[in-house]
Amino acid sequence: MPDPHWLQQLQKEIQQDYELQQIWMLCQNQNLQYQHYQIKNEILLWKNRVVVPANSDIIKLIMQEYHDSVVGGHSGVAKTTKRICSQFYWPGMQEIIKDYVLNCVVCQKAKTQTKVLVGLLQPLPIPSQIWEAICMDFITALPFFKATRLSWW
Repeated sequence: MPDPHWLQQLQKEIQQDYELQQIWMLCQNQNLQYQHYQIKNEILLWKNRVVVPANSDIIKLIMQEYHDSVVGGHSGVAKTTKRICSQFYWPGMQEIIKDYVLNCVVCQKAKTQTKVLVGLLQPLPIPSQIWEAICMDFITALPFFKATRLSWW
């Protein structure tokens, strides 16, 4: 049976985190104040998601697995957040995920911005002579209507 080493590291970090240790104790006493928390197989869960301490090194491993790996595929912020939030929980996770994805070097090199750069409007120069500037619009795919319907033809 596989036994990931990060679970053991997670348990140690939860024992060292004062706030999570308090929640752990209250969950064992079945306190109703922390009804979204529970303990299963010696793992602290919040709404059936694994709780990770906010300053844990495991967060970086999770980000690499869910964003940088072949399975992650360097997805955008929304997809990466959705995938991580379905399995894990830590305070301020959405902001951390957003910063990680936006600062990913591979994504910055490979993906382009889809937003138009906003700039100031620049007025066209006023022509000094008649017919100095001629503009044409090439409009295609206009609806075709028959000339037989027009009475003045």
